[in-house]
Amino acid sequence: MTGESFNNLILKAMGSYGVTYPNYSLMPAFDFSGYANSGDYELSGLLNQNPYTSEYSENSLSDGFNFNLSTCSSDTMSLVNSIYANFTQQMETQQAQLQQMLANFMSNSGAAPYSDEDTSYFSYDSQALKEKWSKKKPNLSDSFYNKVVEVAKRVGCDPNDLMAVMNAESGINPAAVNKNGGATGLIQFMPATAQGLGTTTEKIKQMSAEEQLVYVEKYLKQTKAAAGIGENEKIGAGTLYSLIFLPARANRTVLTSKGETYYNQGQNYRLDTNNDGNITKDELGQRVRNFMA
Repeated sequence: MTGESFNNLILKAMGSYGVTYPNYSLMPAFDFSGYANSGDYELSGLLNQNPYTSEYSENSLSDGFNFNLSTCSSDTMSLVNSIYANFTQQMETQQAQLQQMLANFMSNSGAAPYSDEDTSYFSYDSQALKEKWSKKKPNLSDSFYNKVVEVAKRVGCDPNDLMAVMNAESGINPAAVNKNGGATGLIQFMPATAQGLGTTTEKIKQMSAEEQLVYVEKYLKQTKAAAGIGENEKIGAGTLYSLIFLPARANRTVLTSKGETYYNQGQNYRLDTNNDGNITKDELGQRVRNFMA
């Protein structure tokens, strides 16, 4: 490091932040009061022109403004090394504190690494799916059941769960429209959602149930990825419904709490079946089961 300009060393220490040094909130070790008169630190080789100000005066050292040394003495280098080490230690401490704060937040907010309920029961038998649902939904075609199984397999969910979610949202009616907000179709696509998928709610309303499944699959794959759930991860009933209800939080246990917009929006509060002030993934999973054939 011998011969490197003091300014460059400070830039390194500060991570190339800003215009004025020192930053006392980050680096309290930067206090040059009295250094210019101290025999311990030789401040020779001072440039006449400061790179950040039109005029340079030695007095600015005591105020902590920018300065530059064309070369650094060994004493000055020791000072820089000490300052840099102090800064690094403080940054490591602050990073550890931030990580702990984040861990506490994740724990308190219900966020957690992705895991799901038992998915070993999944079955991709379209004939069995039809037999289970045909009495409740007699007008659905064989090709629709086949398509549901194909979509469920690619999304990583159980076909029966997917049927139940569509039943809860629209009664498995592709032309269903919610008068409040314009949500349309099998999983109640919102207008903005439909546009994001390259279509419109008006076009969705004109599609058959089978045609809409293309967009159901596209939407679920997108929201699954956005929630940080692996492409090949299987998802249970609660997570599947979470991807429709509140996709950004689909990898949480607690999806929303009383006082938040999502909790109070529309009739969402009714999803809090135990009235504890939280809407959880388990409660959405139970709703799916309630709409099962």
